Parts: sequence; structure tokens; C-alpha cells
Amino acid sequence: MGEVWLAERVEGDFVQQVAIKRVRDTALTSDLARRFMRERQILARLSHPNIAHLVDGGVGPDGRPWLAMEYVPGDRITHWCDTHGLDSAARVRLFLPVCDAVQFAHRNLVVHSDLKPANIQVDADGRPKLLDFGVARLIDAQDTSQTRTVAAMTPAYAAPEQRNGGPITTATDIYQLGVVLRELIVASPDCIGVQGKKRPSWTSSGMMKGDLGRILSKATAPAPTERYASVVMMTDDLSDWLFRRPLRSGIGSRRERLRKTLWQWRWPLALAGTVTLALALGLFFVWREARIAQANALEARTNFDVLLTVIGSANPGYFSGSEPSVSDWLNGIAARLQRDHADDPRLLHETLSGIGHGLMNFGRFRDAEPVLLAAHSAMRQDSTVTPDHELALLKLLALAQDGPDQIAGLEATVRRIRQLAVSPQASHGIALDAVASAAGALSGVGKHGQAQELFGLAHSIDPQGKSMNPHQRENYWRQYGWAALRAHRIDEARRGFAQSRLAQDENPTEFLPMRRAELDLLLAEIALRDRDAERASRYLALARPVYEREFPPGHCERARFAEHEAQLAMLEFGSEEALTKAAAVVVKACDP
Repeated sequence: MGEVWLAERVEGDFVQQVAIKRVRDTALTSDLARRFMRERQILARLSHPNIAHLVDGGVGPDGRPWLAMEYVPGDRITHWCDTHGLDSAARVRLFLPVCDAVQFAHRNLVVHSDLKPANIQVDADGRPKLLDFGVARLIDAQDTSQTRTVAAMTPAYAAPEQRNGGPITTATDIYQLGVVLRELIVASPDCIGVQGKKRPSWTSSGMMKGDLGRILSKATAPAPTERYASVVMMTDDLSDWLFRRPLRSGIGSRRERLRKTLWQWRWPLALAGTVTLALALGLFFVWREARIAQANALEARTNFDVLLTVIGSANPGYFSGSEPSVSDWLNGIAARLQRDHADDPRLLHETLSGIGHGLMNFGRFRDAEPVLLAAHSAMRQDSTVTPDHELALLKLLALAQDGPDQIAGLEATVRRIRQLAVSPQASHGIALDAVASAAGALSGVGKHGQAQELFGLAHSIDPQGKSMNPHQRENYWRQYGWAALRAHRIDEARRGFAQSRLAQDENPTEFLPMRRAELDLLLAEIALRDRDAERASRYLALARPVYEREFPPGHCERARFAEHEAQLAMLEFGSEEALTKAAAVVVKACDP
């Protein structure tokens, strides 16, 4: 229906080549003309280093619409990978910027809906570029669940819902990304193996039996709800596969996750963590034993037995001779405590709460959830527990339930927090702290309306917020800002982060440097949205030494920091120079 011409500017004082798309004379219809105009509108809002940008457009003297696009000399991604002999890991690294471009389009409420190798061009410098938004569509910003169908598609890469005339959503793009990546991996030399030039089938390839196969299976699941909830989650798993880490989505087998965790932490780090935690828990139980020894000798003996259990659990013999990671060791302790001390609810909820919090500090939120649930179950059996104790535990539980598949559990936790927060026995400061954390967790899984309702509840409990201590006040306003930012209410987010910073500034010795640096990064994000390069640069400069000290190169937090630096470079330097600086920053931050 269309034709593409290589064109060169003939006027002006510089040379420029572009690719001109226009409708064929014989195919010109009002519907096709509208599609061309829609593509022009969509491309005008997409400025990304891995998306071919729009240069110009209009309607010719013959009435045919045309678009002048960035000319990308190179080759389609499948042929480029084959001619350069890339292995599977190199193909995944080349594919990650494509995922980033698609996620960028999604953030701008655009679904491509025709992702295929022919629409992914690799230029002479080895940079992939996403082309052809001709069948793309805009998502309704108010209701992303209501989408209309688009008839145009490429059958070999179309998602099931496309072929069946169903709604087109961001899950459609995720499916197509999975199909394209699967085609790249199956053709890689290490996947073909000893079969020579014969390409293995998708199901027979040994490469597809590990984590990479699980990633691709999830991305190409038949039902949209069974796929990744976002391109970011798919990208996180691909990055984890590249660095031989356990997949953040948790789709890998337990045996595979254990193997990767042991490889990542190794014995020296696991030993150091084991000794530190054993000493800390040992001091806790010895102190508790000394405190109650005269009043209850039997309870003191029980606590001493628990201490022996903790120390004994550091023995690799309990793990079939392997060297346990810190998180596996903590999980093992939690299981033994529940088995051996099921008749002591107070001991259980106190120890399991601490173990769950420790797992969260190690970033193991999914492992922390069942431990904290067990702590809450034991707490409900302890008649001496106050609403304040339960609210403090439920705050941790809400923060641990941060995945899209944990929404039901999170909503149950929120219901209990609401009940306790309005209890006359609950302290207002602790109640507000728990309510704000629960609201932040809800916003993280897209429940923005419920998050707003919780902040309304907090306001009714203490309209002036005078009952909160500095830590509670700082956390309340940070969660408020986070929830507003996720819901794209920028003015409210700016107000929340400003109040959080005020709480830090009024009590400078109360907050760790990392806590301040995290807020600096949030304030930098607001400044970038305001296109205030000077303010963004100032906040990034404050946060940079802390992030560089706390996280090694290649860590996901360093990559997130680098993303903000790249955005700043694009804002400060513009087009070509900004793109070069942005690419350099991201590559440096993600370099293993």
C-alpha cells in the first residue's frame, strides 16, 4: 500500500538524508490517509535514541500524504545478528534497548502492535532502531483497559488477541517482543550447537530449558494476563539472566534460584553475613534471657535453645553440603522456628518479624512475605499484643507485597490496617505511618484510587499531622509524593517530596545518607519533568557519591541513577550530542 524512498535535502546549508514514506497512487484511500496522519502525530511525541524520529511530513501536490523519517542505514536485527555471529547473550544485550524503546512508547500511551524483525533496524554503529508506527495506536489515558482493535497485523508475530479480534494492549507488544527475541535466540550459534546450519526448533533447543526459556514462555503466554505486567519486568529478568542472578519475577525453579544465589554471594559474603546476623540475634536472645531469667526459668531455657538453633543453622550440612546464601539461611531459621516453637506465639512473632525485615533489607521481598504472614498469624494468638505492635508489622507486610500477583494479599493487609488505624487504642503517629506505607504499596501496583482513599483516611485521623515523629513524618510525605508521581499528579508529588525533605532538614542526624540520597533522586526526577536542568543537576550531584559508594557498577540502582543522568544530558545538550552522552552514561552504569 505504500512506498519508501531514500531522499536528500537539496536546499539549505547542510546535507541530510531521510527515508520518505508515502501512499501509492493506486492504494490511496481516506482510511490509509488517516493512518498516515495518525502515524505522524504518534511519532511527533516519541523522542528516544532507539526510535527512528520524525523529520517532517505533509501532503504532496498530488494529494498523497508523506512522512520524512530518520534514515537508518543498516540491516534488520535478525540478519545483523547472524552476519556478526552474535551468541545468545550478545543478542539479548542488543535487544534490551529495543525493550527500552517499547517501554518508552508505553509510558507515552502508545502501543506499537506490529513489532517484528523488519521493523527493528541496526545501524552501522550497532544501535537498534525501532521503525514503523503505521499501525500503532494511542492508549486512552483515562482507561487503559478499554482499547479498540486494529485489523492491520503481521500474522507470524501477531498476538492471539490480535488474530482473534480482541483488544490491543501493552501486553500485545510484550508478546511480539517475546516472539522476536525467541527468533533471535534460536538462531544463535550457541543455541544451534552441533546441529550445524540446521536451526533447532523452539521446543527442542536446550537454551530454552533454563531461565531464558522461562522468560520467553512468560512473554509469549497465550493469555495477556499471564504475560509480564510491563516491559520493565521483562527487561529486569533479561538483565538478571545476563548477570547470572535469580530472576526478580521469581519464575525460575527453586533449584535454579538457589544455584544462582549461591554463585552470586559466594561463601565469604555468606559467611560474613551469617556471623553478623548470628551475633546480632545471639545478643538479642541473651539479653532477653537475662531480662526474664529470674521470673521464668523455663522461658529463658527456651530462648537459649532458639539461639542454638540459629547458630547451628549456619552449618552448611543443613544445606546438603552447599554454602547457603544469607536469605536462604534466614528462611531456614524461620522454618525451624515455626516447626520447633509453634506453641510460643510471642517468641514466634517477635523473631519472625525481625527475620522478615532482614529479608526485605536484602531485597528479598517475595521471601519476606510468607515469613511476615507467619509472624502476623502468631501475633494474632498473643493476647498481649497492642494495635501499635500489629500496625508496625502490617506496615512491613504491605511493603513486601509489591508484585502484581500479590494484589489480593496486599488488599487484605490494607483492610486490616484500616481497621486498626481508627482504633482508639492505636497511636496516631504509628497509624499514619502504616496507612501511608500501605497507600504507597497500592500505588506501586496501580491502585491509585485506593491509595488516595487511604491518604484521606490519614487526614481524618490527624488533619495537622502533629502526632508523627520525624521518621514517621518523613515516610508519610515520601509515600504521598511517590503515590502522586505514579498517578502523574506532579504538583502533589512536588509538595510531598518537599515536605519529606523538610522533615530531613529539621532533623539532620536522624536520617542515613542513603535515605537522603533516595529523596534527592526523586527531587531530580521532578526537576527533569519540569525541564529544570540546573535543579536536576544539583540534586543528582548530591545523590551521586552515595549511590556510587553503596552500589557496585552494574547494580540496578546504579542503572536507575544513570537513567536520570541520561535524561539530564538530553535536556542540557539536545539531539545528537545529548544522545551520545546519554548512551555513554547508561553503558558506563550497566557495565558488569
